[in-house]
Amino acid sequence: MSSRISKLSSLSSSPHELMTTRIPPSYAIRQLKPADAPLFRTLRLEALATSPDSFGSNVSREEAFPMEVWEERSARTAFAFELVTLPGSAPGDKSTLHERAAGMIAYHWTEQGEALLAHLVGLWVHPAHRGKGLGSALVEWVVEQVFPSGAVGAEKGRRLQLEVGERNKEVISIYERLGFRRLETNRLAMEYYH
Repeated sequence: MSSRISKLSSLSSSPHELMTTRIPPSYAIRQLKPADAPLFRTLRLEALATSPDSFGSNVSREEAFPMEVWEERSARTAFAFELVTLPGSAPGDKSTLHERAAGMIAYHWTEQGEALLAHLVGLWVHPAHRGKGLGSALVEWVVEQVFPSGAVGAEKGRRLQLEVGERNKEVISIYERLGFRRLETNRLAMEYYH
């Protein structure tokens, strides 16, 4: 990986003005840390098992990954967490909040000539948490990572693309609503236009 890509992969995940999707206050989105790798592995394998047509991989392939792969991937992955209070807690006691994984998204960088191309991958929201805006909020998290502080891609030499199957109409409509458009050269590819 070039040093230019390494520097961009470690951008901070601080929120800014681009985030427009409102999610219930009982949810939060945060970037994972290497220590979250076991949790990431568990949710990713559940996603692959329950939604196999949504991914370009499968459970048997990813079960074999060593923990180092999950640690590396977690540096460019965010989760949506449901914040739940542990049973028996006093009302309003934030010290007893527990994060329950509800969804995930990731991205990775490649060089394309002089430009840097970010690939959005792995969007998945657990069926019990769908319909609450988590998918949109996770996509917006990636947009914020790729275009920090609202920077427009063309001026910064950055682009954001994804691939999605034509059968996945629900997620396509989310992507389109958030500014992605189909590329004419590849019917499965979409690019973000700010």
